[in-house]
Amino acid sequence: MYSYIQTKNSFPLKLFILAPLSLALLAACGGGSSTGSSAKDNSVQNPPAPSLLSSTLYAGSVSGLGSIVVNGVRFETVGAQVLEADDPYGTSAYTEQIRLGMTVAVEGSADDNNGTGTASTIRIDGGMRGQVGAVDIAAGTLRVNGQTVKVDASTMMQGATGLAGIATTNWVEVYGLAQSDGSYLATRIEVYGSRGGLASSYPKASTFPVSLRGIVWTSASGSFTLHDGNNGTITVNYGAADVLPAGAGIAAGSSVRILANTAPDGNGAVLASKILVLNPSNLSSATSALSYIKLKGVVDSVVGNTLVVSGTTVDISAANKPVGAIAKNQVIEVKGTLSKGILLASKVEFDSRETLYTERQGGSSSNVGYKQELYGMISGFDAALNTFVVQGVTVQSNSATRFEYGYTKLANDVFVEVKGALQNGVLLASKIDVKGVTVNGSVGDSASKDDALGKSSGGSSFEIYGTLTCSTYPSACTINSSVNSLKANLVAAQWEKGAYATNSYVEAKGYLDQSSVFQVTKIEVKR
Repeated sequence: MYSYIQTKNSFPLKLFILAPLSLALLAACGGGSSTGSSAKDNSVQNPPAPSLLSSTLYAGSVSGLGSIVVNGVRFETVGAQVLEADDPYGTSAYTEQIRLGMTVAVEGSADDNNGTGTASTIRIDGGMRGQVGAVDIAAGTLRVNGQTVKVDASTMMQGATGLAGIATTNWVEVYGLAQSDGSYLATRIEVYGSRGGLASSYPKASTFPVSLRGIVWTSASGSFTLHDGNNGTITVNYGAADVLPAGAGIAAGSSVRILANTAPDGNGAVLASKILVLNPSNLSSATSALSYIKLKGVVDSVVGNTLVVSGTTVDISAANKPVGAIAKNQVIEVKGTLSKGILLASKVEFDSRETLYTERQGGSSSNVGYKQELYGMISGFDAALNTFVVQGVTVQSNSATRFEYGYTKLANDVFVEVKGALQNGVLLASKIDVKGVTVNGSVGDSASKDDALGKSSGGSSFEIYGTLTCSTYPSACTINSSVNSLKANLVAAQWEKGAYATNSYVEAKGYLDQSSVFQVTKIEVKR
């Protein structure tokens, strides 16, 4: 279950909520496919369809890389302000690569029909952090700070290959989605050998080594409770804590992240140093009293025409409803306008985590499911195992994989678009599209939606992180990532932040020319 949201003035910001205890806003159907469109029926819209590139907020887990994909929209991120998870309303910059499964809140402009956008501000939407208390491999869970973390096949792991590789001596950083029973469905887990190891990777962990995440169950003056996912509660005492953003209130149903120096004690009580209130209204800079949203989440309760979905009250009295009863614990999608904290729904439909798109293959159309997508260069290609790596993620193809322009085109340093579903850290590809290849005298780009992000010389654009060095600046440079080394030309590059310095860590957007040189169009220094 998930919780994602998209808010805006005059443009349907999607609120995709997957977890009742976490308004971890993530939304949407569609997926910024390069060769098709969403197979879902989105014909019922109220208000009318949004204009292109209108201001919006998308929040949820990152489901694609090579510019990040959030709630079905592929966002250009070079030049965006990216804020640390522990300081999302401040000025502390996040200077690392945004990775698959991390949870974020993206503000900027978006073309929802085309599945593309440009981010202006990205807040890293942090989850849990602390020492592992217990691991239950059979149940697929672990305990962190007294809270239950659920792991499934879609959970990305760094530092371990699965629950069997996690011990109670490990410290972890967990991103994910809170659920109705107080548990937390992990979308990404980063595993470290010790608290010091975590802090060396994420310095903020030295200041606040412990964090909890959830939806407020009960609230009193100076304290509130959370469910712990194991039929218990955690009491958070915050009388002396900073509550951010300034002026934010804490009430039952609030989505919160708690930063502390120590884990909850034996009685389940924790003393908070900082409380981050992460409701949609806090994450969005929109000032309109009415915001059009699209919400996808878990039904917490049903009373007549009033639902509670992932903590948000929904009035469905005027909505176009699906066939069949709406019941507690179902995952549904709701569209409408938000007024005084209540979602006035115009349409309600059943949904699932799987997103469909229409693929063009030799003139025929077929629906192919996918959950994640990658854009980037192939490395580690193994023809015998049918595996390769894109953006640091291992990709596996099989007999069911659909290939645009053929399997024989795959090789190291070839630019591809991959769509599929994560299974235990490996992306099982449903479709692989080789970009920029020549087919029958024309560039094989399948009328890609990447066109909207900029392409030239037969190659679609993508984004990479790496260390920049130049033998002759700006024409003869190299960008070295952990898996690729790309020849780069920065002659036409626009510096969004910073200026050239050898060995600086950068994020760059560009395209491959016919000589496999990365022609950089935008670049920024991260650190």
